[in-house]
Amino acid sequence: MKLKNKLYISFCIMVILPVLLSGLALGGLYCVQKESIERTYNVDDGAIFVGVYSPIILFGKITDSIYKDMKMEVDTSPEQFTNKEYLDELSGELSSKMSCLVVRRNGIIIYNSTEAPDSEIVKILPDYSADEENVSDVGTYKGGEYQSLIKQLNFKDSEDNFYSVSIVTSLKQILPQVKTFIMQVIFVIIMVLIITSLGLTLWIYSSIVKPLNKLKLATDNIKEGNMDFEMPKVSNNEIGDVCRDFEEMRVVLKQSAEDKIKSDAEEKELIRNISHDLKTPLTAIKGYVEGLRDGIANTPEKQAKYIQTIANKVNDMDKLIDELTIYSRLDTNRVPYTFVRCNVSDYFGDCCEEIGTELEASQIELEYNDHLTEPAYMNVDPEQLKRVVNNIISNSVKYMAEGRQGKIKIDLYDEGDYIHAIFSDNGIGIAAKDVERIFERFYRTDESRNSKHGGSGIGLAIVKKIVEDHKGKIWAESVEGEGTTMHLNLLKAKDEEKLHERGLAMSKILIVEDEESIADIEKDYLELNGYEVEVCNDGTSGLAAALHEDIDMCILDIMLPGTDGFEICKQVREVKDIPIIMVSAKKEDIDKIRGLGVGADDYMTKPFSPSELVARVKAHLARYDRLVSNSKNNNNIIEIRGIKIDKTARRVFVNGEEKPFTTKEFDLLTFLAENPNHVFTKEELFKEIWDMDSIGDIATVTVHIKKIREKIELDTSKPQYIETIWGVGYRFKM
Repeated sequence: MKLKNKLYISFCIMVILPVLLSGLALGGLYCVQKESIERTYNVDDGAIFVGVYSPIILFGKITDSIYKDMKMEVDTSPEQFTNKEYLDELSGELSSKMSCLVVRRNGIIIYNSTEAPDSEIVKILPDYSADEENVSDVGTYKGGEYQSLIKQLNFKDSEDNFYSVSIVTSLKQILPQVKTFIMQVIFVIIMVLIITSLGLTLWIYSSIVKPLNKLKLATDNIKEGNMDFEMPKVSNNEIGDVCRDFEEMRVVLKQSAEDKIKSDAEEKELIRNISHDLKTPLTAIKGYVEGLRDGIANTPEKQAKYIQTIANKVNDMDKLIDELTIYSRLDTNRVPYTFVRCNVSDYFGDCCEEIGTELEASQIELEYNDHLTEPAYMNVDPEQLKRVVNNIISNSVKYMAEGRQGKIKIDLYDEGDYIHAIFSDNGIGIAAKDVERIFERFYRTDESRNSKHGGSGIGLAIVKKIVEDHKGKIWAESVEGEGTTMHLNLLKAKDEEKLHERGLAMSKILIVEDEESIADIEKDYLELNGYEVEVCNDGTSGLAAALHEDIDMCILDIMLPGTDGFEICKQVREVKDIPIIMVSAKKEDIDKIRGLGVGADDYMTKPFSPSELVARVKAHLARYDRLVSNSKNNNNIIEIRGIKIDKTARRVFVNGEEKPFTTKEFDLLTFLAENPNHVFTKEELFKEIWDMDSIGDIATVTVHIKKIREKIELDTSKPQYIETIWGVGYRFKM
């Protein structure tokens, strides 16, 4: 139960339960005391009930029986009231009822069983006469020091003596039963409150204090480093929610601590491995350099071998550092993936075509089988996915079995929401104990880390990271001595899915390149990344296409038949604001300066990587897109000293408050604001806004200026925005 509900219930119990319990207790006590009073004082239930509201009546009823007996004695034997024995007997009966007897004769007290002196008793006794017989059932109340209830009988004897017999009941004394009853009531109320409070306290205590004690115990254990201490289950309330959140935090902290320990161990292993993998080639490089320096390589063949070995080791180090850089960027999510929609068959077909040339040189057979029955698409980063394919293939090549014709097979299957690519080889295979760990960073099946197969141990870790970032899955199967199979699942793109990036697939790029082989490879790479590409192989057709066709970017060679690249760039820049990249074999600074000087955004020297070209294309298009977007946004909003004009929404705000403007008022204000500090005549304004001959109608300009001022100016007599230039026209002042 929630604490909030418990507090509500506790409040209700604190109010209602004591009342109910007290009522029940008082009812029981009333019954007990009623019997005692009836038995002791011989009064009926009605008198007791009435006495609750009028105690005097109850006290009067106590002595009723004795009073009636005395009346009978007055009638039958009045002389008895001079008999001391009789009077003592009466006094004894009255004393049990907290009453006394006083007898007067002719105004003189002849008998007084009270503790008060006669002189004081006389003061409180009522006057009497034998003709006024007191027959009251209640009596007469007398206040003062001796608060008493007096019942009095008046009579005259045979000798004409006036007698008055008074029953004096002291009201200063409370009935013992009443005292007991009051004490019992007070005790019952106190006990009810104590029991109720104690019960509620224990109830709330069990809901708050106990879970808090458990929570404190858990915090003490965690403070001491005991992450295995599990938080005991507690009640389902707010404190329980806190305890459960604490338990979840403990699990996270434990996992974090374990991850840190693992990370520290991995970092140590990383440093050890990197140190080994760098020191090994460095040692070789150092040795071969010393061999060259000391003349050990004393023949041209040996010198060439030494130099080639040094170059190979440098390449190995460069590859290791490159892979480390890539992995660190992937691991920290600093690689900006650019996802585009690609045809699966075309993509893997292009990859196989590119890789096949290299494998053929290594005398390795490549078999590509496309089992897709209909076109399928995927949203991927082509460059990063290419790295995945290359790493898998290079691993297969690296671990080919000696003395056996190497073979690599790639199969594509459609499996519902996924494309299943299978890479299999007939290499040396992987031991069963190593298969599950080959995707761990810096894990190598060759524990000695010799250079026979090379590798940094993070190639497959990079592959796994890229695949997971593409919401895919990769795993391996292998039989030692027979070969290895890599399974790659990639999520298919749905028909309704669009590119998440800028509409690069719709961007049209013009390539002006006279070398057809270079133009073709540039086109292939750009189309693979989702661009529409047009190629011109001479400067004349390239210039015409650049000037007259709707293109988003131009890639220009400099040395072109017809018009050269410098001239094309110059003319295009005069009429179009699009990114231009120049590519040339000319590496001199003067050529770069000239190319950038005529308006090129970038300059690349041949030879260059097609992937680098794609990256630069993406960067320049993205930059232009940002600039265009910002320009559009800025052009749609005009803000001048408290006035904001939204051209798109056609709304005007003055110091944050929107003002209503008619169509012509808005157009006139916008035109003046877009041309600040420029003086326009009325004729010019009329022709610009109303687009008609101004003869005889320029007065409408004055009317509109007046209405605009009323809406934007604080004081129309002293305008701050639209000034009147007497004899000329109007000016919007900045």
